[in-house]
Amino acid sequence: MDILIIVLISLYLVAFASYIYMVKLGRNYYRAANKIILALLYLALAIIAFATKAYKYSFFIALLVGLSFTFLGDIVLMVKFNIGAGLFTIGNISILIFELLLLDYNHINFVYYFPFIILAIALCLIYKQYLIKSKTVKKEDFNLSIGYLFFVSLHGFLSIFAAFILKNNFIITFSIGSSLFMISDYILVKYVYSLQPKLLDQRVNTLFYFSGILLICCSMFLI
Repeated sequence: MDILIIVLISLYLVAFASYIYMVKLGRNYYRAANKIILALLYLALAIIAFATKAYKYSFFIALLVGLSFTFLGDIVLMVKFNIGAGLFTIGNISILIFELLLLDYNHINFVYYFPFIILAIALCLIYKQYLIKSKTVKKEDFNLSIGYLFFVSLHGFLSIFAAFILKNNFIITFSIGSSLFMISDYILVKYVYSLQPKLLDQRVNTLFYFSGILLICCSMFLI
């Protein structure tokens, strides 16, 4: 099993490097195929990790469901952006539910992490104002995107909080992955609404997202 995991991670890293290079080629069949391979590899790692390690804790099903929806989002996003974004939203909500269940399992009272809800709302509103006043983005209603960022921000903040409280290899790795996931989506929203989209933004988004999702999937091996 260890050899299989090493092989899958190695294949993922090769496909990852290839995908970052292909970003500059724009929309093409090679890039789409590369992204599908990446998504299949991280989902395979998540399923194996759950089946061999995380299955002992029933609430990890929420994490597996979340990763399954991000997988679907990655695929659908290439053809239907709005539907893909919706699938990602469900995925992020599922990951957030997993974190809440994890905190509850460890008897961490809601009152201790409630401030992070306020922080996530504040960060999203500040970011929205930044986008509006920067005059570098399209004059569109991005309330849905800001709503999506709220769920991403909250699961990012709660993962950091959990890492400081629980201090084990699983949650630290998971927290780093979740944080990278969160940062990637802030970059993505700016890129999507930009009047002059920058290749660098797309590459950084890709780097952070696929690094983050790999760490989230592999964190389950450390339970």
